[in-house]
Amino acid sequence: MRILLPLLLVCLLAVSCVQQRKSHFTIGVSQCSEDQWRERANAELRREASFFDDLDLEIRSVADNSEEQIKDVEYFIDRKVDLLVISPNESSALTPVVSKAFRSGIPVILFDRKIDVEDYTAYVGADNRLIGVEIGEYLKTTYAGRPRFNLLVLRGTEDSSADTERYEGLITSLLDDRASKWQIVAEYYGNFTRKDAFSQTVAWLKANPDVHPDAVIAFNDQMALGARDAWNEAGGDSPVPAFFGVDALPVPGGGLEAILNGTLTASFIYSAGGEQIIDVARRILNHISFERTNYLNTASVDLTNARVLKLQLDQIDKAQEKLDAMSGRYQESMQLSVVQRHYLMAMLAILILAFALMGLIFIFYRRQQLLSQRIKSRNETIERQVTELEEQKRQMEVLTADLEKSTQAKLSFYTNVSHEFKTPLTLITGSLEELMDKPGLNAPTREALQVINRNSNKLMSLISEILDFRTFESGQMRVQNEPLDLRAFLESFNPMFQDMLRRRKLKLVFNVSDAAAFRMMMDKNKIEKIYFNLLSNALKHVGAGGMIVVGLQRSEAVPMPHFQLSVFNTGSYIPPEKREEIFRMFYRMDTDSESTGIGLTLTASLVQVLGGSISVESDPAIGTKFIVDIPFQAVAELTPAREPEGESLYTRRRLIAEDEGISLQDDILDEAADPGKASVLLIDDNSDMLHYIKGLLKPDYRVLVAQDGEKGLGKARQYLPDVVVCDIMMPGMDGYAVCRALKESQTTRHIPVILLTACSLDEQKAQGYESGADAYIQKPFNPSVLKARIQNLMEKNESMGETFGNDWLLGRKIGASSESAALVSKLKSHVEENMDKDISVEDLASSLGLSKASLYRKLHEVTDQSPVDLIRLIRLRHAVNLIRYEGRDISEAAFKSGFNSASYFSRTFQKYYKMSPREWIKKNG
Repeated sequence: MRILLPLLLVCLLAVSCVQQRKSHFTIGVSQCSEDQWRERANAELRREASFFDDLDLEIRSVADNSEEQIKDVEYFIDRKVDLLVISPNESSALTPVVSKAFRSGIPVILFDRKIDVEDYTAYVGADNRLIGVEIGEYLKTTYAGRPRFNLLVLRGTEDSSADTERYEGLITSLLDDRASKWQIVAEYYGNFTRKDAFSQTVAWLKANPDVHPDAVIAFNDQMALGARDAWNEAGGDSPVPAFFGVDALPVPGGGLEAILNGTLTASFIYSAGGEQIIDVARRILNHISFERTNYLNTASVDLTNARVLKLQLDQIDKAQEKLDAMSGRYQESMQLSVVQRHYLMAMLAILILAFALMGLIFIFYRRQQLLSQRIKSRNETIERQVTELEEQKRQMEVLTADLEKSTQAKLSFYTNVSHEFKTPLTLITGSLEELMDKPGLNAPTREALQVINRNSNKLMSLISEILDFRTFESGQMRVQNEPLDLRAFLESFNPMFQDMLRRRKLKLVFNVSDAAAFRMMMDKNKIEKIYFNLLSNALKHVGAGGMIVVGLQRSEAVPMPHFQLSVFNTGSYIPPEKREEIFRMFYRMDTDSESTGIGLTLTASLVQVLGGSISVESDPAIGTKFIVDIPFQAVAELTPAREPEGESLYTRRRLIAEDEGISLQDDILDEAADPGKASVLLIDDNSDMLHYIKGLLKPDYRVLVAQDGEKGLGKARQYLPDVVVCDIMMPGMDGYAVCRALKESQTTRHIPVILLTACSLDEQKAQGYESGADAYIQKPFNPSVLKARIQNLMEKNESMGETFGNDWLLGRKIGASSESAALVSKLKSHVEENMDKDISVEDLASSLGLSKASLYRKLHEVTDQSPVDLIRLIRLRHAVNLIRYEGRDISEAAFKSGFNSASYFSRTFQKYYKMSPREWIKKNG
């Protein structure tokens, strides 16, 4: 290797000395259109660039489309070309992208047209104002002595600099003519194309048959030819005006040929300028001085000089063709020379390398055996290590999978146990409330009950925090925003702490920066838990006689406005290295300090869900402050909340399901009770809970109980109670399945269902409503809340006829005009169109473009009735109409209205009309 490297360096040096690498420049050309003049300009650019080996030219053209030309310029900018040549289609449209290219460091030559600002390197093109002046001067000379002459001006593309400047020059020249009276009888845009000029002129001639211009001035030859075509097509006896154009191109179909054959009167030379553009570009790229503005010469062409000019241009073109051929042969010979030179140098390098390699082969051969042995030994070692690592990796994967399963199992068990704690707590708190409401309690007894109640509530709060944290850990926590005055909401909780503050001689200060700035969208439940946890933490660590300061302020910081909630307390200090650790569950800073519990961990999780951040500031001489920053969302910015999706992740195992001896003899309805009372079916696998709820309801209702879902469903079908109260988490058939079975049956779908659960997850609530539940009550519940909800659902069923009115059942119009009432009208139409079919709630929701939960919620806003109730009411109305107006008997009307039996129709009719169908017919005729 010591010999090979110097030899390689010598070879590379020899090759580099033979031919030095030349710098190459890439020029991008963006043309605004595709016409004869542009094609000639492009040909000149390619020809001039071919004379230089260091120039690469790329031309992109568009058909008078500013948006496409902007894309072409962006393409050249992205390619980082060395120089840009741009002919803008429209000045204002192309100005931003041309300025962007110029400001990015790319030199820009504007060709033929300009932009609205000075962001370019140089301009090459004819003086368009001068061309306009030349046209005017030619007209004045041609029509000298005439007292009056009329002009029709055919302009180019609107907002292009070429059009604007030529027009300004023409007007300037004509205004200087005081001897004649000239008048522009019309002017319109032909977009520099023959086709557009023709169509515009035809339209003008049809609209103005009595106007006879003396001359048509077009801002290029193609538009002048298009106008002449229109005049030829129009015919008639009116004199044909003189036609003037611009360009005088010496190509077939160009202006010069049109002058010679008499189609055009005159034209004005507008040089393509390819040679000048390449010259200015090379000066710019090679840092040679150049003129910023480079005007091309112009002259008038008519029959007096057209033939001579064409002969001269033809001779120039022939000479150019010969020159191009010679240049091509020269380039081929140069390329062949370069290839041969490279070939010779490559052969020389190969020979040198061959000799060097032959000299080294012997050295390598001598070392081969030794190296082979070393490599073999190392490979064996590496293979052993790889095998060991793969085995370790496999074991780690197995352990990780086992650990994940174990962790999930523990978390599920932990969550379900926490759920189960809520059931006995419900019994405890419910019984406590009843005991504490009894009159005549002595002070020691009341104080003991209050201690039990406080600790029960504290235990319930801890369980709720555990469940909330589990929800966050499983990724199922959802944000439910609603309009909220944050300041008033937080201040409403402060009085709850006054007793503790007074006993410990603490001072609580609530500072708000702006009282009117906190009307916003916020999740009440989550911000309440954040505030309570931070305030409780401050109370835990502030010393006697200390101070707690709550701060609330709003910031309009970029990129998003936010509000800041801070809670400060004196008398505590957290070292910097432990400020991140305090958000771990049950963290202790030292053996003597109190555990942080789960409160701060849950707080940090809730802040994260709300899209915010939490931090700590602490000073040993002052105290500790917790700071929460959460994005501010104004009420007007809220988008409609989406329904929670997905099913619960929690299993439904029961840990305590044994009957503890409580007597439950209500396997049938208590017929001895007042038959006028409504009936309630209770379904729960916990006997204590059944006994407790039964005791609450028995004074007001006939109560039926069942200790599992299967039995409960059977009793519901047998006795048709007025309300079903069902627990969710039961072995076998759970509450969701019971609710679905009741709502899917024609016999029981009218029965309102209240679901009880210890879980607060939004997903479980959504699942309950999707199964058809009419209400959802979370354990532990207030007995009065349960009673009120049962009474409300019964009144809803009893007032079904009153809510919509018996008149509505007979087909009269609903007296509501809200969006929700319109939804009811659509529902009515769908049921009437499918009267002979079995309509499920899923079918109904799908036809209205809603989820089941959304359908329940939206209908409740206007009717307070479930979809099942409405379907049944519409069928009843249809049956009544058939009986009353078409003379059908009860059985026929029932079957034609979607009822599967006359007996079921009669029971349903009795429920809503409070009389049998026959009684109603006798009463109403």
